[in-house]
Amino acid sequence: MRHKKTKQILEVKQLYVSVLLTYLVLLNFSCQAQVDKVSFCNRKGTDKSIEKAIPKGICIPDNYIVDKVVTGFDFNKDAKSDVVLRYSNYPLTDGTIRRYAIYQMVNDTTYVYKKDLSNLAIPYISILTRSYLELHPKADSLFNLYPVNVEISFNSDTITVSHYVPEYYGKTYIYLFNPSEDNWYLTKIRYWIGELPAWLVKNDNLQEKLYGKVYLEDRIINVITQIDNFDLVKSKLASGAESEYLMNHYDLFNWSKK
Repeated sequence: MRHKKTKQILEVKQLYVSVLLTYLVLLNFSCQAQVDKVSFCNRKGTDKSIEKAIPKGICIPDNYIVDKVVTGFDFNKDAKSDVVLRYSNYPLTDGTIRRYAIYQMVNDTTYVYKKDLSNLAIPYISILTRSYLELHPKADSLFNLYPVNVEISFNSDTITVSHYVPEYYGKTYIYLFNPSEDNWYLTKIRYWIGELPAWLVKNDNLQEKLYGKVYLEDRIINVITQIDNFDLVKSKLASGAESEYLMNHYDLFNWSKK
């Protein structure tokens, strides 16, 4: 009887040990998974050159991919190269939002996340041909809602957003970093005539017009406007009146104010 009881106790102990070992193994896997999850840094780019350009120490949110890296951007003028990454969901589909993330450089391997701007670039449109737009209502809606050929630049402490207004005129929003407010503010809107197509240029003296913008005038902004409030849709809506003003005041070919 005593032998049988001892055997039962041993079996219970063995079962306990087995359960305990199983628990410890599962706990180890769980802990390792948590460590892997915490230590994972998403630095995925659209190609190897993009991934190589992303500085060490910078990670983007999961499920996103970087398609552009801007270096040499020193918004606070501390002689350190801040970085801008353009990233989005991947693969790109009509309507995908492309975001710009700004990182401030602390040292060669340390960057501090500064700001994320999702309002500078137009939503992605796969193909801009009329035949494609007619068959894809979402793309067509975006094409009609937003200006096309938007150019965004980051230079020193300045961020600019440019796009054409109807026909050959255009405008550039100039945002300057304000250290005391720790943000970028609109200082002026610059109007210009863009590059003219060759068929439109009939005078040999206008050939240089094919190679860059001709600046016409600046409109100084006295209302405090943060870059976070920039709106491409509203900018396009204002373009009609702006284009009419520019056409009435600036000759397309001699560029002088009428």
